[in-house]
Amino acid sequence: MYSIGQFSTITKIPCKTLRYYDEIGLLKPAMTDDDNNYRYYDHNSVLQAQQILIYRNCGMPLEKIRELLEETKDKENLYEILITQLSVLDQKINETHTSRSRLEEIIKSLEGEKMYPVELIIKEDQHVISMRQRGNHETISAILSKLFETAAVEKLTIAGPHTIIWHEEKDFSRDDVDMEIYVPIENSAGVSCGLFQKMPAGDFCRTMYKGSMTTLSSAYERIYDFISKNHYIITGPFRETYSSRMGFINPNEMEIELSVPVIQNAKGK
Repeated sequence: MYSIGQFSTITKIPCKTLRYYDEIGLLKPAMTDDDNNYRYYDHNSVLQAQQILIYRNCGMPLEKIRELLEETKDKENLYEILITQLSVLDQKINETHTSRSRLEEIIKSLEGEKMYPVELIIKEDQHVISMRQRGNHETISAILSKLFETAAVEKLTIAGPHTIIWHEEKDFSRDDVDMEIYVPIENSAGVSCGLFQKMPAGDFCRTMYKGSMTTLSSAYERIYDFISKNHYIITGPFRETYSSRMGFINPNEMEIELSVPVIQNAKGK
């Protein structure tokens, strides 16, 4: 065991700083004498002090150093500890590079982002083949494949891009969401599959959006503002109609028609 003075000499950390480290729980003494409150340190304390000095030399804040000490508290070899931390830092550097690349892509997409006015339109009846189920992004691809395979088997003519109806109203999560996907067809004559239905006509608030999926929320916000200002009432879930099949174009250059069915609020006129 080393007294606080001896430990200060060994580690080159002032006694005042050691007392502070003890107070904040960064470097606790191995033992404290109950009679006189003298602090005593051991070999493990030396190891922790070495790490603190090294991490401080790297410019790390004390809170981060505390986390690193906790992660390596069961290791007894400084070399092993530092090799482990170097590996962790390399992983974080790779993650940072990945994040930076994604940010660059989004910034580039924002340069070409286009906002279109929101308008009230009337949509006519539409014949479609559709499927509804819960799922995530991979589920969307599987459903689309099934719908296009069905269209090919039934010899149906596709009449436009696919649409996703988001039926989820609360606690929306794209990892597990109630969604319906439909593909418009020219007519229903001779359709034998159970996927056929007719989307009824109605009034819709609509806008177009071109840009990154990560900022599609700006288009949603503009529709909500338009509905509020014009005293409309939303009567159904939002729909996203994609100009081309998802997965075949850059997700930062999506072209989407965003629409939602509405009626006029008589009280708001």
